[in-house]
Amino acid sequence: MGRCRGRVSGDLDIVVLTAPAIGDDGASIPAGTEGTIVSVDDPGAMSVVEFAEPDGTFATVEPHDIRLAENIGR
Repeated sequence: MGRCRGRVSGDLDIVVLTAPAIGDDGASIPAGTEGTIVSVDDPGAMSVVEFAEPDGTFATVEPHDIRLAENIGR
């Protein structure tokens, strides 16, 4: 998939949490943390996102809790 008019649309999109989340391993992930979508079941459904901090944590998040990162080409 890819980008679609500034909205999160699929696997490998770089996203930012807009609200704090709890990782699947119980780790706390603060709002503003960047991650990469690794799985989306259906458009508009929950996404599995991998975060580099804390230490490769995965979190399953609602679509309204993430947005596309703005500075992707760093």
